[in-house]
Amino acid sequence: MKKIGLIIVACSAIGLFNCATFTSYPDGFKDPTYAKPEKASNKTISVTYTQKSFSENGQEIQVNAAALEALQKELEKNVSESGYFKAIATALEPSDLKLQIEGVDQGGGGGQALAFISGLTLTILPAWAKDTFTITYTFKDKKDKVVKQYVRSVTFNTWIQILLIFVFPFQSPGKEIPAGFKATTYSVLEEAAKDGIYNLK
Repeated sequence: MKKIGLIIVACSAIGLFNCATFTSYPDGFKDPTYAKPEKASNKTISVTYTQKSFSENGQEIQVNAAALEALQKELEKNVSESGYFKAIATALEPSDLKLQIEGVDQGGGGGQALAFISGLTLTILPAWAKDTFTITYTFKDKKDKVVKQYVRSVTFNTWIQILLIFVFPFQSPGKEIPAGFKATTYSVLEEAAKDGIYNLK
């Protein structure tokens, strides 16, 4: 998300209204048409999100703390509203299950120079950033033993260009990125339910 951050800085030149993010998933991914289960389990669960980000040359880069905190809150909300669990616990509280989510952003395109040049031209020249996430969902029991892992992928292509002001209301980064994580998370929650993860004693 480092590059997306740079793109958004450039966007701020004319008010953050000319960015558009487009989300894609690998072949075979089913974006669930989500319906809550008829009955929630009697389980409590804690949710923890961590992230690593890498530049195009493979160097690890610092993750934006505000973005990390925002995703943590969004994922807690997603799991809470899924209807599968009795309650959401904090990481410091005892819970029946623990869901540890790790996002690895491999990047994949764009960069500081492009964002800087775009900003200098007031976004007449476009800039672009690609963030490809591999997201690992690890379910653990109350004894911290791994029950099962699931892996999903999602790619966010964020463009900045003055004419995208007309697209922004429908494809803003603030909408698309949380929606992408929500889709992968609900996909995992549905699969875990079919696998009987929530029925563990």
